[in-house]
Amino acid sequence: MHQNRTALFSGLSLFLCFCLLSGMSWLAGRLTGRTLLLAMTGAEILAFAIPILLLRLGCTREHPVCMRSFLKISRPSVIGFTFFAALAVSILTFLIDYVFLRTGAVAPASMTDIVRDVPIADGRTAVLLAGVFIFLPAILEELFVRGALFSAYEQYIATGPCIVISALCFAMLHGTLSNFIGPLLAGLLYAYMTYSFDCIWPAVAAHCINNLYYVLILWLTNTYNVFGIWKYFPAVSGILFLICAYLAFCMLENLLASGHIRRFSKPGSVEHGLLAITINPGFTVFVLAFAAKAIFKLY
Repeated sequence: MHQNRTALFSGLSLFLCFCLLSGMSWLAGRLTGRTLLLAMTGAEILAFAIPILLLRLGCTREHPVCMRSFLKISRPSVIGFTFFAALAVSILTFLIDYVFLRTGAVAPASMTDIVRDVPIADGRTAVLLAGVFIFLPAILEELFVRGALFSAYEQYIATGPCIVISALCFAMLHGTLSNFIGPLLAGLLYAYMTYSFDCIWPAVAAHCINNLYYVLILWLTNTYNVFGIWKYFPAVSGILFLICAYLAFCMLENLLASGHIRRFSKPGSVEHGLLAITINPGFTVFVLAFAAKAIFKLY
């Protein structure tokens, strides 16, 4: 009974988060300048803080939600793996987005137009811009998806399936099919980091690196597009991806050999746990909302 309640509230929190994020997208199209940034800051906080509170209220003493928000990083290899793995996934996501653009598919959602509409005339606006697009989403999304939601799912299924389903939820929260593969890959990495180090802060740092990378890409392409730099980006990005992936795997190997990576929990009844998570009203309305938005975006 208690577990069914936790599953229901986890689904409802996802649906509520999806609705609030969709409302934020609607808001972004109707405001400009610093007013837009302030409104998006408030909307971003509400979009994740309310679902976190809802999910924590749905839990019980027997099945609490562990946010994993305490700092537990003690080895340089953890920092190195976080940095290079995050950069590798960010570059790979960029290359996937580039394929979408080159094939004429629907372009992934970006903040290009928002950034262009916000004149960075002073330091306060620049700090606010960095907070809205780099730091705030990383902290709030990780607290919800890799903190509260991942902890709730761990009560039902083993570590491997838990990582996969939390990554799928993270990708669906972004709301579009054209922007699905990148968040899915990032979600897999962030969830793996959270479990392996028993802390969300490596995932927060990796998420910030990803957001910063995209801000830099947007700035470079907007500033130097007239010089034809786009034709060099895929090759340079491919080389950087191989270098970062190699270094990340080397550091991961070091962490595994020294026993600083947690082993996955042994699977119990995977089918029963997946049914409890996915076959409930909360999760069902979340999936239907994503499907409706995806179809609407396509047509």
